[in-house]
Amino acid sequence: MKKSALLFALFVAAPTASAADGVIGAGLFGGALFTDQLEVLGDTLVLAPRVSYWPTNTLGVELDLSLMPIGQTQEGIPQTFPYFAALPAANLVGRVFEDQRVSLLLNVGVGPFFDSINDGGALDLSNDGLDLSFAGISGPGLLMPLGDLALRTEYRWMLTIGGDPAEGTGGAFINGQWTLGLMYLPTGPRDTDKDGLTDDIDRCIDQAEDLDEFEDDDGCPDPDNDGDGVADVDEECDNEAEDLDEFEDDDGCPDPDNDGDEILDGDDDCPLEAGFAATAGCPDADKDEVRDSDDECPEEAGPASAFGCPDADEDRVPDFRDDCPEEPVQAEVDARRSDGCPKKAYIAEGKIVITEKVFFSTGRATIQRKSYVVLDDVAKILTRLKGIKKLQIAGHTDSEGDDDKNLTLSQARADAVMLYLIEQGIDEGRLVAKGFGETEPVGDNETKEGRELNRRVEFTIPDDAVGGRLKKKIKEGVEEGKIDTATPDEAPEAPEAPEAPEAPEAPEAPE
Repeated sequence: MKKSALLFALFVAAPTASAADGVIGAGLFGGALFTDQLEVLGDTLVLAPRVSYWPTNTLGVELDLSLMPIGQTQEGIPQTFPYFAALPAANLVGRVFEDQRVSLLLNVGVGPFFDSINDGGALDLSNDGLDLSFAGISGPGLLMPLGDLALRTEYRWMLTIGGDPAEGTGGAFINGQWTLGLMYLPTGPRDTDKDGLTDDIDRCIDQAEDLDEFEDDDGCPDPDNDGDGVADVDEECDNEAEDLDEFEDDDGCPDPDNDGDEILDGDDDCPLEAGFAATAGCPDADKDEVRDSDDECPEEAGPASAFGCPDADEDRVPDFRDDCPEEPVQAEVDARRSDGCPKKAYIAEGKIVITEKVFFSTGRATIQRKSYVVLDDVAKILTRLKGIKKLQIAGHTDSEGDDDKNLTLSQARADAVMLYLIEQGIDEGRLVAKGFGETEPVGDNETKEGRELNRRVEFTIPDDAVGGRLKKKIKEGVEEGKIDTATPDEAPEAPEAPEAPEAPEAPEAPE
């Protein structure tokens, strides 16, 4: 063709009402004819009225008449002449994406092509009258409904076959035609499923709305209004969903209080067992506000802090397993695993806490005998808690004297404590001694009391040095204000830790 194909306007697709079935449309279009380079006729404007009938949403039959009243012959000949042409055609139009804002049209048709050139005999044509050719038509288009109107544009290729019958000659040409116009295409109030809702507002045009006063305006049937999996025809509560809690689930009705204790199931921790508000709906036989499942003495009232059992010394250790019922343990002790007797050492999160200092001879690394008891309790913890894979023994001093000597003294004292624990049967590979000298004070070195606080031994447990189950128990104890004691259940044997480097022999410190 002499001209390039036309660029169509693009529209954003969005849902809209589609043309109704069985409607008649009509429109007027204008555009241009682009002729073959070998054709005598030249490009020209087109005016095309059209009438169509749409038996379905997606298929239409159309008659149109393309008129070209002001054409000129091709410029390639010495002189141009006006011509008139017309193309009446019958077309079959397919419509794709008819439920979108913009539909795609596919057109195919046939018709006779008439043309008459007013050359006054200058072109020496054997047929100076009306010339007749046969035209086959095909091409795409776009249709955008605007209420009962529609904007439509198309590009059609036309294969014309014919010629000069007087000369017995013929020819075939491929022309192009673009048109744009407005047509009347009423949507009409159609109701395919006969449910009283027209298709343009009916979400289920092939399924009738059940009209049960539940979401009846969407046009779709609702066989299970409440969505509980029980069909409306089989349940007594169409619009109330069964709560599916394995309690009378077959009737389709919710049961907000299964056990009838006047505590709604959503707030009831024991929805199938009658209980009390104080125990979140769970049974409490002795009415001590500790649910039976958590009560170590379900038939004997006691405080929640002692697991529902009597506790004479109020140390949170139930009397029935308190070996010292009149002597309370430290407040930080985990009452779940304590024997109820005070200890000089107990485990906390990330450390072992000692209730008494470790005393040494002045200026030396010799442990005084009165500190053996507290170190024995530390050894008992390590013996029972195999899950502690590594314990750091940290030695600290005050700031009196030479810094280097203080560092040496703190290391020697940490080594001495480590050696004592090894002598109590603790694997050397689980221990590491480190002196910090005066670098980490906890008190004021300007006062006697502060210096006393700074001279200390601490036992810390690295984060990665505790077995998973033990770490969880310790953490739970800390969160509940109950820290592990030296008498917990035995933890599982942990994998052997790599052997720690041998600590250097402590040098003799000055008095």
